[in-house]
Amino acid sequence: MRIPLLLILLLVASCAAGPPTSTGSSSSTDQASSRSAQLEQAGSAAERESVAAYEKLKKEAASHGIYEETSDCRVTLYDHRSGLRIGFMNESSVKASAYYSEERDAASFKVVEDLNMGAFLKQLEESQFFSTAKNGAVRTPGASTSIVLTRNDRTWTLTSTHDSSVEVMQVVQDCAAAVRGIYDSSMSFQLIKNEQGAELFKREGERVRKAFQER
Repeated sequence: MRIPLLLILLLVASCAAGPPTSTGSSSSTDQASSRSAQLEQAGSAAERESVAAYEKLKKEAASHGIYEETSDCRVTLYDHRSGLRIGFMNESSVKASAYYSEERDAASFKVVEDLNMGAFLKQLEESQFFSTAKNGAVRTPGASTSIVLTRNDRTWTLTSTHDSSVEVMQVVQDCAAAVRGIYDSSMSFQLIKNEQGAELFKREGERVRKAFQER
């Protein structure tokens, strides 16, 4: 598996552009009048650096066969034993601002960059997902883990049960790790219904951690 490599490619560039620096100086009498202009220039410089860092990341990713996924793409991971359900979709499917601004019961799903989704699909390909998964949204009696991927109008379902071969179980384990890798590395800004304060996030994090420790 090369999940660490793919994630490093996606995450390192987020820190590539440091804060803009100023090479000029101004007198105390000029500082008040130029503050607004300085802030605007700093914002523009930061934006340019961010764009440049992303373009550099895309080139680096392309050298590993990873490209932005601009189709409607969504994935869901089910752990049937614990009841855990998490997933994500790319920004070409739904805008993050629109999705997160709608109040939901939980923050189980995230919106990721198209490039992250491209890296994820590359990992699924290397992990033999497409050659092992069944076509369509398939329910498998006795399944312990299911991964459902929808890309435009096509859906694949990968499952494992106690009767699955060692090879299939390994494929499911690798693909589930890919889901967790992208999911855990992506920020969420979901507006959720919450009357429990910080305790809700503590309990949810513990539930997710336990679910995957018991696998």
